Amino acid sequence: MDTRPNLTGKNALVTGAARGLGRATALALARAGADVLVAWRTREADARALAEELAALGRRAQAVRCDVEQPGEVEQMFAAAGDFGGADILVNNVGDFLIRDLAETEWEEWAGITRNNLDSVFLCCRAALPVMRARGWGRIVNLTAAFAAGERAAPRMGAYQAAKAGVLALTRTLALEEAAHGITVNAVAPGIMDTEGAGPKVRAHPEQFVPAGRLGRPEEVARVVAFLCDPASGFITGAHLPVAGGWML
Repeated sequence: MDTRPNLTGKNALVTGAARGLGRATALALARAGADVLVAWRTREADARALAEELAALGRRAQAVRCDVEQPGEVEQMFAAAGDFGGADILVNNVGDFLIRDLAETEWEEWAGITRNNLDSVFLCCRAALPVMRARGWGRIVNLTAAFAAGERAAPRMGAYQAAKAGVLALTRTLALEEAAHGITVNAVAPGIMDTEGAGPKVRAHPEQFVPAGRLGRPEEVARVVAFLCDPASGFITGAHLPVAGGWML
């Protein structure tokens, strides 16, 4: 029996898709059969190159610019998604981070992290729901962080941790509200990944930070996202799945 995700006939929108985890997720969804809207803010060349790569897989793909912190731009992005056929799948991948003690964090820095990580998820989910409700089917996957559930603290990352904990609370609330509409809402929690955000100290000695002894690969997160988007995963909602190699246990 083939247990691979089958997203044939579905349209996916991935925010922050031009690089890193977003890029890997867009590729995973396309390989599972989905057509993909590649949302980007600052990396147009990377986004368009990814759209071409997805098209080479036989998928419809389109790069769409959007600052997901801005309500008007989010509305425009979902209007473009409507022209594309509507978004059956939404992956909220955008998430800037800040490494700083709370005592030294300026208000604008705090507000910027919250706006980018939490407000963007609210705006995109709200914009996606009308089409999903009308179809009686939808998949929303929000990226948090391995410490978002609150079992452990992350020193010098208070703003980011608070925002990601908010994303988890939003995920679970929305999962309850939308379950009767055939919409699942889940969260995936990456650990320390092999992306631009991994610092030189972590790269040099990952075994000091991650029990698995290595950095996570973007495709490992993408695989979990694709699994949650599969029609066969329709009884999973409100979950928070760490992909972290034992980090933060």
